[in-house]
Amino acid sequence: MSDWTKFLDNPDGPDGTLRGGDKVAVNNGTASAAILTSASGSATGSTTGNASVNTDKNTNTLYLVVTESATKPLATEVILGLDHLGAPAINDSKLVTAIGAQVFAITGLTASTTYYAHFVHATTPNSNVISTTSFTTTASGAINPNFFIVDNLHASASNSNPGTLASPWLTMQHAMTTVGSVPLGGGDDGAYFRSGIFTEHSTDLEIFQSIHPDNSGTLGNQITFERYPTDAIDSAIIDQEGNIDVPAGSFVIGELYTIKTAGTTDFTAIGASDNLVGRFFVATGVGTGTGIANKSVGCINICGYNYITIRNLHMRNSGGGGVNMTNGFGANIGIIVEGCYVHDHNGSRGGNIAGIMPMSSQDSIIRNNLIHDIRSQYDITNGNCSGILSYGQINTIIENNEIYNAANGVFNKNPNASSVRSMECRYNYTHDVGIGYRLTLAGGGSPPQWDNYIHHNLHVGDSNLPVFGQSSFCSADPYESSSPSTTLIIENNTVIDASLCGVSGYQGVQVRNNICTLASGQVIGANTASPSYPLNVSDFAILNYNLYAQINMTFDQYGTGINYTSLAALQAGGGVLTLSETLPEANGAVGDPLFTNAGAGDYSLQVGSPAIGAASDGGNMGFDPTNYGATRA
Repeated sequence: MSDWTKFLDNPDGPDGTLRGGDKVAVNNGTASAAILTSASGSATGSTTGNASVNTDKNTNTLYLVVTESATKPLATEVILGLDHLGAPAINDSKLVTAIGAQVFAITGLTASTTYYAHFVHATTPNSNVISTTSFTTTASGAINPNFFIVDNLHASASNSNPGTLASPWLTMQHAMTTVGSVPLGGGDDGAYFRSGIFTEHSTDLEIFQSIHPDNSGTLGNQITFERYPTDAIDSAIIDQEGNIDVPAGSFVIGELYTIKTAGTTDFTAIGASDNLVGRFFVATGVGTGTGIANKSVGCINICGYNYITIRNLHMRNSGGGGVNMTNGFGANIGIIVEGCYVHDHNGSRGGNIAGIMPMSSQDSIIRNNLIHDIRSQYDITNGNCSGILSYGQINTIIENNEIYNAANGVFNKNPNASSVRSMECRYNYTHDVGIGYRLTLAGGGSPPQWDNYIHHNLHVGDSNLPVFGQSSFCSADPYESSSPSTTLIIENNTVIDASLCGVSGYQGVQVRNNICTLASGQVIGANTASPSYPLNVSDFAILNYNLYAQINMTFDQYGTGINYTSLAALQAGGGVLTLSETLPEANGAVGDPLFTNAGAGDYSLQVGSPAIGAASDGGNMGFDPTNYGATRA
């Protein structure tokens, strides 16, 4: 007999009570529905927004739809991505791994439009459906009259000015120190940066001398720093390259440089070598000559501050990257970096260098950015050079970015210590990189990688920059972790001229609905590499519904492996070694995906493609050609 004893019908209400006809089951102790509370939504631009809700359960999937109606859909409608009339709506979902606030980044909204977000948590039974109050996107190119203005080209610009168009501030750092110190609320805390080149850096942090915010926003009320909306794209530039002049006999205290040309500057106290290409910190030194340097501190550092948006800025020529959410200062919560152009950053050999670095970040969003040419001592092949590189991130959404000319597209170098989602990477376009998505550890005994979801991305191998050898879409090798790494989902990606994935020490990997066109070489590999970590066995739990150009897969444990070179052999070989999927590729195929025009970069599917309608959900295999990469304005 069922433990469920009664149902409650409740009237519709903005606090999450139920619309007539919805039912919540109440039981006598064996299971319970999740309870959703504190739903909130806000616009973050003309086409983007955020929505959040609290749940009291830490399992199953949370669903969201965004509609123009305050009327709540049924729970089943939300789960299917429909509005209350049964029509398709903007929708999203996420696996819940922790009790408390769950944050969604919303894209694809229309300017100057009022929206409502509706949530349901698919527990047993489903939670209540809860809705936000209304939020309205800004007009395209709209200007917030309450934002301060920074214009370093204005004839009378001064930090003692009121910060208006007619009387603007001079420096970005003054804006980042001032904005939010006395919060206005209502999304009105922010500053616009007019067209110009900003070469400034801060001196109030011993090492991190980049421009940095000094105040936090709150959930639903970001502090925003962005290019003035009507100025030309990429015209507000932070450029950390400049001349350094060290006259003979002088002392340089507390400066950190990357010298661009060997021999042009000589700091005699550094050491025996005169080769100064690379990053170094000058404590005391005698200098002669003039050199061209990248100030290694980067462009913007966020050091333990929360709910900050960096939007539509151009950041180049540093030795420390574009936006660095620095670890060691506490969590960086709710940071949004969007619409930025980040390029030509050159770090020290072996050091971490990236266009954007979500270190110790939580509930942050990195979207719609163009990132390229990330190097270490001008070497693009150094394994730490990444478009996006993270340590200890929690629930980071990385979406709609384009990344190229770097060793890694996205590098999750060291996971967080909690069993919560690390990152979700979707709708990105990576090309001319060694590895699209890389998951590792900082060293033996580190916490395991946990819950990385990589889907609906386009990855094109290293065809124009043949310096890496065979490119790989995803490489996950956290085999030295303190306990097994789990929950890696790779689905609905299109991978051109690159291997699909290789794993070492990652359990329960799910690979489905992908297209991989690698014509020769290993497509998928699993390796249990070290007997020193016997619990960290690599394993594919799901390997199905994928389309390949050819089959070459190896599943290995301590040097004893099985290699499959045909679909028939693979389909007959499940349930062994590191392939626990008992019916691998029972619904997979080998063939030509029939792209519309691959030579011109059009990887949409022609009529008759074997990938159409062949995914596990009845949709198409591969990425969504209508939604990928950066569409900046």
